[in-house]
Amino acid sequence: MTPKRALVAVVLLAAVAFWSAPVNASDPVGVYCVIKKVVMEPDECAPTRVQVWGAFSFADARTGGYSDVMTGYLYYSVPKGANARTDELNGRAAQAEWNDFKAVAGTTEVVGFGGRRAAPGRVRAATDKPENPDEYPFNIGVVRMRDNVWARQAWYTDMAAALRRAATGR
Repeated sequence: MTPKRALVAVVLLAAVAFWSAPVNASDPVGVYCVIKKVVMEPDECAPTRVQVWGAFSFADARTGGYSDVMTGYLYYSVPKGANARTDELNGRAAQAEWNDFKAVAGTTEVVGFGGRRAAPGRVRAATDKPENPDEYPFNIGVVRMRDNVWARQAWYTDMAAALRRAATGR
């Protein structure tokens, strides 16, 4: 092999290693959480708002990582669209994702939702009255972390353990 070909091979291998090694700043998820309970409002048949109770960690644009774990609840409404058809589609999509939340509520399974660059809303204290909901941050749907490439990363393993501890009180 010529020195020029060897250099090209080394550069290509380095590039492949660099782009295949995930870092948490590349992770598209906006919020990781362990959900304790879900309350749909005004009812479960046609919800327009949702309370998601549990432990949460938000993507941090400054650091590229995730925030410290916070407990309480998130309060969301279906985002308003440009017209009635968009409102209907947003309502269906929100209900589907909120049903996904219900499916894992009460377990210690870590899920992610929203986008890294989307406004995630705020964690409210258990004593806060549910008012002025934040718009639900659509992005990639609800991601079960056991099926995600990030679940094998050390930063994720530490965060998942902290979320579980906060959600269960253990």
